[in-house]
Amino acid sequence: MISRGATLTLSGTSNKNLIDNRVLENSGDVIMSGGSILSGSGALIENSGTFDIKGDADIHYNGNPSKPRFENTATGVLKKSTAGTELTDISISLDNDATVEVSSGTLTMTGGSDPGTSESSSGDFIAGGGATLRFGGPIFDPHRLSGVGSSVTGSGTVSFPSSTS
Repeated sequence: MISRGATLTLSGTSNKNLIDNRVLENSGDVIMSGGSILSGSGALIENSGTFDIKGDADIHYNGNPSKPRFENTATGVLKKSTAGTELTDISISLDNDATVEVSSGTLTMTGGSDPGTSESSSGDFIAGGGATLRFGGPIFDPHRLSGVGSSVTGSGTVSFPSSTS
């Protein structure tokens, strides 16, 4: 649990494992600046704070039976914010009920929405100038945008595969 006002920094080139139904609950700030998170077996990242991905860091599904999830709750901000052309891929399920913001580089969301629920993303997706936001699936499941309260905006590039609903 990262409390409001606290910061967790994930750095270095080594991968970090989040498996076996473990939960990373963030109400503060997570700064991910190196390596990747390898996730599986029902793990959950629950973000109600700020989760800032810098550089080429990824969040990957390792293929274990229960697909992991990233829940960006009503107060959460998921950011991709380092200058340059860095690529980040999120291949775990992503449900956004707040804000996903790409200010530089490329954020590709290949994991789709959570296949075990009828949930859909009701939050905002923002692609800043020079940045790219890709609903790039599905590797596993399509993205579901609610249409009620959900928006995709910005002066950057946004791409949707035919599997986004």
